[in-house]
Amino acid sequence: FGYRRYELSNFALPGYESLHNRIYWRREWYKGFGPSASSFIKESRLRYTNVPSISRYIREFPPPRRYDPLDEEAERMEIVFLGLRTGSLPVDWYVENYGAERLKALEEFLDVKGGRISVKNEYLYLFDAIVRRMV
Repeated sequence: FGYRRYELSNFALPGYESLHNRIYWRREWYKGFGPSASSFIKESRLRYTNVPSISRYIREFPPPRRYDPLDEEAERMEIVFLGLRTGSLPVDWYVENYGAERLKALEEFLDVKGGRISVKNEYLYLFDAIVRRMV
């Protein structure tokens, strides 16, 4: 049918990939407006979410928010998870952050070529378990 996988659970015809979701998967800066909307400031490793109540959102300005700062380990885990969901991760970065031994222990499930790591197609159904072992 011409569809190709461009993210672990998303397929599209070439040129019709979701640009909206790519921002999240690439961990780019985004700003959410409205009740329950989330925002992410990459440089500050900060994610925050507006209050879910429409009446509170309208009544109080600026709207109340829940702040979720990412520590270094949470950020590294997110980089692994999102990088592998959308294709691959740099080998050098992974080894520097998690060590070559961990990578070697999972080589049965991973393709390591061209300086990149990806989950082998036949093991995508184990994606979450593989990522948990990687981090």
